[in-house]
Amino acid sequence: MNPEDLQYWQTVLSIFQFSMGPSALALTLGMILSALTNRFQFIMTNLRRMAREVREESASDAILQTSRQLTMLRERVRILQASMLCIGVSILLLTLLIGILFIERLMLWKLYPLTIILFLGILGNMIIGVFLFLIDVRQAHKAVDIEIQATIKLVRQKIELENVS
Repeated sequence: MNPEDLQYWQTVLSIFQFSMGPSALALTLGMILSALTNRFQFIMTNLRRMAREVREESASDAILQTSRQLTMLRERVRILQASMLCIGVSILLLTLLIGILFIERLMLWKLYPLTIILFLGILGNMIIGVFLFLIDVRQAHKAVDIEIQATIKLVRQKIELENVS
């Protein structure tokens, strides 16, 4: 193999080695986006169920309880949408970064400021997206607390009714 061919294949190998880090980051971002999508789908299923319950329920206490939960779910939907947007932007920026890294290595250009800005943009959006995800997790815990309190209240009412009878 002549020296030019050897240098070409070393450059190609270097490009592939250099792209492994961004590829791992892409996999991570994809998994985060998948988890967020699953949470979003779960919330939407709950919203539909609660809306049906409100239409069918006649007791004002139950409607009030469901209304509180619907309000919380609406907020969770907004948080998850923002989180999904941040992770989606990270994926788009990462795709751009991979392309620029490839071109940079292939053409032997030095685009370091651009690659640094893109990388920081990816990390920034990822951090914000995960932070919003954690806020949603906290909201889910609050929703569980509301459900537990409502169930305890219902149990107490039933016990009082049994004691009166």
